[in-house]
Amino acid sequence: MSNEHLSQGIPLTKMREALKTVAEDQTSVVLIATGAYCPVHTMHFEIFEVAKKFLREEKGWNVVAGFISPTHDAYVESKLRRVGVSSISSTHRLKMCQLQTKESSWIETSSWEASQGTFIDYPSVRRYHSMYFKEQFPGRDIEVYFLCGSDHALKCRLFTGKVPTVTVFRPGDEGNLKLLQETKKFIPVPSEVTQDHSSTAVREAMIRGLSIEKFCHPDVVQYIQSSGIKVT
Repeated sequence: MSNEHLSQGIPLTKMREALKTVAEDQTSVVLIATGAYCPVHTMHFEIFEVAKKFLREEKGWNVVAGFISPTHDAYVESKLRRVGVSSISSTHRLKMCQLQTKESSWIETSSWEASQGTFIDYPSVRRYHSMYFKEQFPGRDIEVYFLCGSDHALKCRLFTGKVPTVTVFRPGDEGNLKLLQETKKFIPVPSEVTQDHSSTAVREAMIRGLSIEKFCHPDVVQYIQSSGIKVT
């Protein structure tokens, strides 16, 4: 593992192993999702699995890696301040994401975005990771798709194809399928998500002193408790 690899905060071990199973003349796909993850919950993880299953079974795509990329503190603090809620630092958010993804054979946590000097929007995050993968795996055809929910896709008009996107519908969002038609650079995935969690619901439970075990991975729950993380 090179010093450059370490400095980027983009773990490549799982991706490197997965690439060994794909012929060099075939396209490999990477999914990357950005967000506050304040805190991360199990549905954040599930949409990766739903997307990979759909892309493999319906499109025949070789999805070799997924990356959760927590957003910079500047954005998260500003976003939550507007609704009168305190935020969780990127140090804690990254650690919780790492705990969430550690058992996965293909999903990792990228700390590159959170470690930059200022907020970087998702198109630039996707583009940077794409350039980095091409640099680290020369000669491989690697396509990086932004992964998000259908609400974000509509809000940011991602159906126009301005950013290569895979969007997963949450339960009850299927009506948006008529608005979000598939193109070469925009792939809508019908909902197979079994949970409808949100970080807002997790924070509200934390504020009220209620259990968050139904929302979060056991290791994330334990980390929140042992680290004394509070939201107010």
